[in-house]
This record gives sequence, structure tokens and C-alpha cells, in this order.
Amino acid sequence: MKSQNWGAYKSKIEERVQLLKKDGYYLEIVFLLSVVLERELKDLIFMFEEVSARELKSINIRFCPQNNPLLAKKEQMTLGRLKNYLNIYCDDENIMSLIGSFNKIRIKSIHRLLDENIGDLEEEILNFQPKFYTLMERLVDIEIELINKEARVK
Repeated sequence: MKSQNWGAYKSKIEERVQLLKKDGYYLEIVFLLSVVLERELKDLIFMFEEVSARELKSINIRFCPQNNPLLAKKEQMTLGRLKNYLNIYCDDENIMSLIGSFNKIRIKSIHRLLDENIGDLEEEILNFQPKFYTLMERLVDIEIELINKEARVK
């Protein structure tokens, strides 16, 4: 998700989340927010790669992560792998912790649903929702920093 579209995108997502919440579809909220976070992480990683490549090119170092088969397939990476890859570029422990916390909820909701107490899981989802938006705002702040950095490098 590109930062210039975040405001409109957040309002559309928030509207949908509120409808799901009102109707008691808490697990579905996790599915929707998972898609949003994955897209944001993929876009942010791409931006980090682009800025890094430009900065390194200015000192005659070639940086091409897209040539590495393990890194080139970001579209196929799980949320956990995206988090680990982002950690190469972003050392903000709070952001990494929030992504990890959300991923644990996602795993419980998707992979271990039958092992969980649904009521407890729904409460965990609802309690994390404000943290999710804080996480997304912090990720967008990083995007803005990268855009400004890229403008200076050019």
C-alpha cells in the first residue's frame, strides 16, 4: 500500500472492520488486516531495497536483491518471513514486536483455530485492533522517511 493512498484506504478498511465487528465476525477482521499488513510490508521492503540500491550505487556498489531467488519472491513470503526480512532494514524493536504480536494472533486464527478458545481469541483480536492501526501508522511514517531520503539521494 502506498502512503499517499493510506488515508482513503484506512477509511475503507475501518468501515469494513466496523461492519464485521458489529456483526460479530472477529476472525474475519484478522483475515482482512492480514492482507493489509502483508501488502504494507511488501511495499515497504521494496522501498528499502530501492533506496539502498540507489545509495550503494552512488558509491559504486551494486545491490540487486531481486537477483537472489530467496529474496525475489516476496509475493510468496508469509507474514513471519516478511517480518524477518524487514528486520534487515528496520531495527525498530517496537515495530517488530507489534508485527510479531499480530502474527501470533493471525496464526491462532488461521492455523490453530480449533485449538483455541474462540471467546478468548475474539477478545485478543479486539484488544489488538488499536495497536494494529498504531503499527500501520508507524510503517507509513517509515515510508515517508524513505521517500524523503530517496529525494535527497537523487
